Amino acid sequence: MDTTEERQQLIADIKDEFEEILATLPRELHTSILRSYQADDFISPGLLSLVGLPYWLGEKLKVSFDVCRQMAVGNLFLLHTFQSFDFIIDQDRPDVSTRDQIVLGNLCYQYVMRHYRHHFPPDSLFWERTESYWNEWGKSILWEVEEDNQRRTFSKENAVQSSHKAAALKICPTGLAILANQQELIPDYERAIDLMHTTMQLVDDLKDWREDLQHHRYNSLLSLIVTENTQYSPSLSQDDVIDVIYRSDILRTYERIIQECADEATKFITQLGIDPWAQLVNSLPHTATWIIESYDSLMEALGTGNIRMSAQEIK
Repeated sequence: MDTTEERQQLIADIKDEFEEILATLPRELHTSILRSYQADDFISPGLLSLVGLPYWLGEKLKVSFDVCRQMAVGNLFLLHTFQSFDFIIDQDRPDVSTRDQIVLGNLCYQYVMRHYRHHFPPDSLFWERTESYWNEWGKSILWEVEEDNQRRTFSKENAVQSSHKAAALKICPTGLAILANQQELIPDYERAIDLMHTTMQLVDDLKDWREDLQHHRYNSLLSLIVTENTQYSPSLSQDDVIDVIYRSDILRTYERIIQECADEATKFITQLGIDPWAQLVNSLPHTATWIIESYDSLMEALGTGNIRMSAQEIK
């Protein structure tokens, strides 16, 4: 499962099955999902973790290849469930697209359950843990949009709380541990998922700070800026953020935080003996470094006189 050729074939097989199911959806919904995929999406860390994790864990736990495949496809539908819910939450004025996303989110979750349900009887621990993960997700969503969220000081605990938006992704490793009759591994797998998604969330916050600022969502980078520049609390504008980015070393501080989180996650997952997963997590800071170096390059090219213009040019 480690070679590029094997990985590409695996992804192709999963994508084929995923698209076969999509073809049964109403045309508008089918098209909506396909538009969100590009050819290279399946090598991004987020998607690779969704399709790769069932196999990496399944190989270690001696769970059948077919079960791992079903969970990988289920994870893709789980991703689109999240994306639909996120779209709905961000809408100030519901419209036709909101209606479509409500339908799509519910249909996608039905396909998630189709790929998991028949493996676990009604009294299985799996359902208890699944309920707890959705509770984590709900609390994180509500916490993120609280009125005072951008006044919070930066902390690792807040970053973890924000990452719980992906808590439902724990159902896959938990399900595999239960099928392998190794329930004692569930706490370790839960912690590993939290560590990985905290690192991913920190990177996403670096990419998405403008959108988060606009929608008044918690963002670790914005929180760090307010923590270290108290003159901007309780309100923070885009111009304020750009000024801090270009007049201080805030991004390098943030880069170190991402690296520390990735190192902690990589070390823990390596101890679990799942090297491909550890390698994936270890690669996450590279995206943050590329973004930060893009800011540095623009700063050098344009000079300090064009601070606002240069920051807005980075997408």
